[in-house]
Amino acid sequence: MDGYRTRAYDATAKISAGFHETATQLNKAVPRKDYLTLYRGFTIPASKEKDASDKLAERVAGFSDVLPSSASWQREQSIKMSKPGDNESAVLVYMSIPPDHPIVIMSYPDNEQPKDEGPKALDIGQAEVLVAASTYTDVNVFRVEDLPQGKLRYHVSVTLVPRDPKEVMQGIETARKIAQSKRKPKAQQIDIEAGELVAKFGEVVAGQIKSATETRGEFADLKGQRWKLVIIGDDMFPYTFTSV
Repeated sequence: MDGYRTRAYDATAKISAGFHETATQLNKAVPRKDYLTLYRGFTIPASKEKDASDKLAERVAGFSDVLPSSASWQREQSIKMSKPGDNESAVLVYMSIPPDHPIVIMSYPDNEQPKDEGPKALDIGQAEVLVAASTYTDVNVFRVEDLPQGKLRYHVSVTLVPRDPKEVMQGIETARKIAQSKRKPKAQQIDIEAGELVAKFGEVVAGQIKSATETRGEFADLKGQRWKLVIIGDDMFPYTFTSV
């Protein structure tokens, strides 16, 4: 599992760096002159507080993506993908994308493939555009829409600012270190002969171990380390323990 986590963090860093480089090259090859408006929908826990809009704006302001994220050309598609469930409200974000912001356009704005020999669109159903890791600024909850069954949809406008790739890499590395610090040490397994139990656990605990009839017990050795008995031994075969 530890090896898997390490590979996962390495892959995440590689994908993020590769995406930013590719998106930057595409932007230089086909420069944009104007801002784009893309959409992203999601849901949040419902709130009946009067200042719910202000609190939502505070939560969104300064939010930063860690990885490239998905957005859509189509407003209705984003609304469809953020249908609120029980005790939820919908949020529709109108993202203003600056001309120099690294993006990878996966589909055409109206889901229409050009008649000429242009690149083939991908993920047409979502009208998808992939956006480099960004920070949300200029946040404004400009409309609260009433939905059926007393639900709400918040319409939020934001401007995206691309994050420094080096900062993103530092964030991924920090996450790796935090995960490693919280990693539970691998259990140690030991075999102890019957004649060695007293030296390890003391006379009283050694007697308890020898009289054990189940492997559910935990016993503290003379140093305070606790051990779980997993195989009951005897005078011929050792007792097997794993650290707790």
